[in-house]
Amino acid sequence: MISAPAEAQVPGGVEGLRWFHLDHRELFDQTPDPESAEVVDGRVLPVLTLIGPDADEQSVDDVCPACGAADGIRFLGSAVATQLSVTLSNLFGDKSLDAAEKKALMFTDSVQDAAHRAGFVQARSHILSLRTVLRGALADSELDLTELGQAVISRAGGDPMLRYQLLPPDIVDRDEFVGFWSSDTHPNTRRAAENKAKR
Repeated sequence: MISAPAEAQVPGGVEGLRWFHLDHRELFDQTPDPESAEVVDGRVLPVLTLIGPDADEQSVDDVCPACGAADGIRFLGSAVATQLSVTLSNLFGDKSLDAAEKKALMFTDSVQDAAHRAGFVQARSHILSLRTVLRGALADSELDLTELGQAVISRAGGDPMLRYQLLPPDIVDRDEFVGFWSSDTHPNTRRAAENKAKR
């Protein structure tokens, strides 16, 4: 099924237009009353779907219900951990969200799943936030890699949290990198750690 709000407005409808009832999980070929509570509440949605005696064969051939092209539709899926990391990155990246509210509680079926999911979310969130930082540094001008590294560090300034977020989770707590983000380190240690962070 493909969402079809525009096709539902065509007088007389279009081929393959059906109405999907979310509560009953059923398809109807009769256009519902637009004033009915189910339509107003969004519990009945217009969709395009394959119909007729060839529908099964067309499904096998991945025929698109909208354009009718064979091999014209693909179903893409993502694992829960991927969806979770992208969702958290988007939510926590919201500038209007207070830092104290940036907390997440995730449920899993086992300890192994919990450890994997936490590590995956942390690593993926780092990648997404680092991409944003790099894009922000490139917004003003074209930079080579050396200049980009310096620009990113300069934009982070002395803020320990911003500096901490620049480093990948698997190295951020190593002794040779702590000086990069920790504010109570000797200037020489900080300089050495910054050079390693640039590399």
